[in-house]
Amino acid sequence: MVFVDERELRTWPAVAVRAMKSAGLLAAAAPARSVVCPGCERQCTMPVHVMPEMGTAPNAFVVCDKRSDINRVAIEPDVLTRWQASGEAVAAMLARLLRLRRRGGVGSPAKHWEVGVFRGPKRSRDLVLIADGELKLEIAGHSVAVAEVLTLRGTGFRIAAGKLIDFVDHPRSGVGRDQSAQETDQRIIARMNELKPHRRDFRKAVAAEEGISPSRVGQRVQRAKKRGWSET
Repeated sequence: MVFVDERELRTWPAVAVRAMKSAGLLAAAAPARSVVCPGCERQCTMPVHVMPEMGTAPNAFVVCDKRSDINRVAIEPDVLTRWQASGEAVAAMLARLLRLRRRGGVGSPAKHWEVGVFRGPKRSRDLVLIADGELKLEIAGHSVAVAEVLTLRGTGFRIAAGKLIDFVDHPRSGVGRDQSAQETDQRIIARMNELKPHRRDFRKAVAAEEGISPSRVGQRVQRAKKRGWSET
């Protein structure tokens, strides 16, 4: 989790800030409880005291206990107003851009976020976001910086899915594995069971998510039933 105050955001390109907020990459956070005191060159981290004033903005300050010639140091309200960014928010946005369904309740190691199962014309592999000095995407043994595939165009973000398709269809040998047909069938049926109570066109919706026809979904269901899997 990374926090950015309103004062710093004003130094960023306005178009980028609006796009990040709209995409959910920047979300409003609780006000800061401590700040770097601007009272002298020591730049001590100090707790913030806030005293509401009638008809005006809250009066925020820190109390210096390091020097005898400084007492209260005023803090600008914009320093307390914060926005937060996280790897989870980036993973969620990437999943939306790629139209991937994220699996709920799946735990991930620290600094790893599951994006979803990415399907190329030939293969399917798990797409994972990793924070390792910079944000990277890993799939089929390949790794690419998010900055290389994610761009801001106009007021929205775009992702170069073609590079990911090339990765998933040309995996590095000895790394990971494809989803088996049985695993794919099980995933499809689980998704259908999830949507069935809420949508009449659940089979059509799953077909759209998988990039196949509804009749192909039906074939997979029939094949899975022979293995003992069934719709609820």
